Amino acid sequence: MNRSNFGGGSGVIVDVCGPHGAFLDRGELTRIVDFVEKGGWEKVRKREKQRMEEEISALESRKRGATDLGLPPAELGAAGGGLGEVLAFLRRHFL
Repeated sequence: MNRSNFGGGSGVIVDVCGPHGAFLDRGELTRIVDFVEKGGWEKVRKREKQRMEEEISALESRKRGATDLGLPPAELGAAGGGLGEVLAFLRRHFL
């Protein structure tokens, strides 16, 4: 049994069992419905988008720093050569 914050930000801790599903304690379903009705999913989505934008910015900064050191793309490895592809993928699929 694992505990999970429903929706990643609702404050409702749900007990989750892989083979058997989720278990709710008294009042948790009502709190989940309130979370959804008050736009909780949209708030979580916006927060996640902001987090990803910050992470992309940090990765781009690292890539620029490595390039500024004069390292050729072959020596940059995952931090440089493939990073552009990763950033493009993240932008296409998540932003």
